[in-house]
Amino acid sequence: MDGSRSRTVRLDAAGPELTPRALPTQLGRIRKGKLNTVLATVTALEPPQQAINAVNEWWKIDHALDRGARVATSVEKIRQTVAAGDLAVVLHFQGSAPLGGQVEMVDT
Repeated sequence: MDGSRSRTVRLDAAGPELTPRALPTQLGRIRKGKLNTVLATVTALEPPQQAINAVNEWWKIDHALDRGARVATSVEKIRQTVAAGDLAVVLHFQGSAPLGGQVEMVDT
């Protein structure tokens, strides 16, 4: 098994610079650092519509199989993505402003 397909998860727990737009330039830097999983800060203070749009941009990356990154929504998905040699991207918000005061927005 080569180094890019390791079973070891190497995690950056806060990746605010990693966005779908920056992925092509950031991916090389991330790989050079031997990371294979990043918690990408999707949004912090933006309202719900902007947050939904930002999450949607990540799903577009996930569906484009040649991007070298996949959205990971579970530990098992992280493991599968890392084993396949792709970057596992875990989406997170900083704070609850993107939920617009409605906890039910989490499901959205």
